[in-house]
Amino acid sequence: MYQPYRSQGDHPKLVFIERWHDESAIAFHENTPHFKAFIAFTEGKLANPPEILRLDEIA
Repeated sequence: MYQPYRSQGDHPKLVFIERWHDESAIAFHENTPHFKAFIAFTEGKLANPPEILRLDEIA
């Protein structure tokens, strides 16, 4: 599950918050055709490479 957000200000950034069951679910997702196609499509089109932060939920 993911939710996209756009930051406020003159130089907006896109932020996607994704929730995964475990590391194996992330690995599976990263090897799907649609994920690989997205990475290929965005290559060279972004101002900066994606920054990926893995976070632990605090209950």
